[in-house]
Amino acid sequence: MGAMVLIIVSLLYTHSLVIRLEEEPKTLSRIFARFSAAATIPATENPELEIIFKEVVQRINFPVVLTDAQGIPRAWRKIGVDPQLVPDAVLDSLASVPGYSPPGDIGQMVRQIQRRVRSLDREHEPIRMVVATSSGDSVVVGYVHYGESSVVHELRYMPMIQMGLIALFIAIGFIGFRTIKSNEERRIWVGMAKETAHQLGTPITSLMGWTALLAEKKNSDEAEPILQEMEEDLRRLKSVATRFSHIGSTPKLEQAPVEPLLREVAAYFRRRLPQSGGVVTILEDYQALPRARINPELFGWAVENLVKNAADALDPSRSKGEIRLEARPSPGRSMIEVRVADNGRGMTREEQRKIFAPGYTTKKVGWGLGLVLARRIVEDYHGGRLRVLESVPGIGTTMLVELPVSA
Repeated sequence: MGAMVLIIVSLLYTHSLVIRLEEEPKTLSRIFARFSAAATIPATENPELEIIFKEVVQRINFPVVLTDAQGIPRAWRKIGVDPQLVPDAVLDSLASVPGYSPPGDIGQMVRQIQRRVRSLDREHEPIRMVVATSSGDSVVVGYVHYGESSVVHELRYMPMIQMGLIALFIAIGFIGFRTIKSNEERRIWVGMAKETAHQLGTPITSLMGWTALLAEKKNSDEAEPILQEMEEDLRRLKSVATRFSHIGSTPKLEQAPVEPLLREVAAYFRRRLPQSGGVVTILEDYQALPRARINPELFGWAVENLVKNAADALDPSRSKGEIRLEARPSPGRSMIEVRVADNGRGMTREEQRKIFAPGYTTKKVGWGLGLVLARRIVEDYHGGRLRVLESVPGIGTTMLVELPVSA
C-alpha cells in the first residue's frame, strides 16, 4: 500500500511538472512568432532584427524551427543540425527554385531539417507568423514549429522508471522477507526437534541410572525411594509430551494457584542440577499469591526454561552458584510478578536485545529456543509479559514474568 501511494504521488507530481514545463515552449514560441514576423524573412527591410533574433534563438532549450510562408527553414535550434553548416544561400535557393535539392552533405542536412519539421508538427500545431500590410490585411509570412524540451521528454518516462524501480524494490524486499521467514521457520523447527530431544534426554538418562541402581539394590529396602524417583521421571516424560502437544494450539486455561508450580520446579532442579565445580543453591521466596488462569503444564515449562537458563549462566569457577525464585503480587495486585535471578555471568545490552530471537544463544551448547518458547507461553497463551528486568556482566541476571491475575 505504501508503494502504491508513492507511485500515485510520483505520477501526479511528475504530470503537473510536465504540464507546467509544456507551457514554456508554447509561450516562448508565440513570442518568437510575433517577433520573427519582422526578423527572420530575408525580405525584411531591417536586417539588424534578423541578427538579434538569431542571437535569441541560440538560447532556446527546446527544439524549434522557423520556416517562411513556403515552408523553407530559416532558423532552428536543438534539432541535431548545426545552423552554421547550412549557408543562407542554399536556403534562398530552396525558396527561389522550385524542386531544388542541394547536393551532398548539405542536402542531407536540409532533408533532415524538413523531416524534423514534420515530426514537430505532429507534436504541436505550428504557430503562424503574421504581419499586417499597409492595407490593413494580415499576411502569414512564416511558421514556428516547436517541440518538447529534453527535460519534459525525460520526465514523461520518469514515472515508468520509478514504477520499475519500486516494483524491483518490492520484489527484492518480498524475496528477502520470504527468505528470512523461511530461515527463521527452519531454525524454529530444527530447534523444536532438538529441544524435544533435550527435554526427553534428562528424564531418560535419569531412568537409565535409576534402573542400573535398582538392579543392584532390588532386594534391599533402598529400592522403594528409587522406584519413587523413577515414577517421578516417568511423570516428567508424560509432562514433556503434553507440553509439546499444546504448542501450536490454543491451550486450555484453568483457575490454579501459582506457588505450588514454582515449588515443584525448584524441587525438580534442586535434585538434578550438577554439583561439580561448586554448590548450586536454589532459594525461594513467595508472598501470598492470588490464583490465576493458567495452563499448569505450559506455565511450569516456561518457568523451568528460565531456571535452566539461570543454571547454565552460573560461573563454574565460583565456589557457590545461587538461583533465586521469587513471586509476589504487583503493587496494584493486578499482576503476579515471578522473578528468576542468578549470580552468573550476566549479559551485555547487545545480548539482551537478541536473547528472544529464534536461534540466538550465548551458550556453547544450546539451540536458542528456550526463551522463545517461554515468551510465547507467557505472552501469547497467558496474556502476560516476559522481559529482562536487570542484567550486569559479571554480576548476574534477573528475568521478570508478569502474569495477569484472573478476575
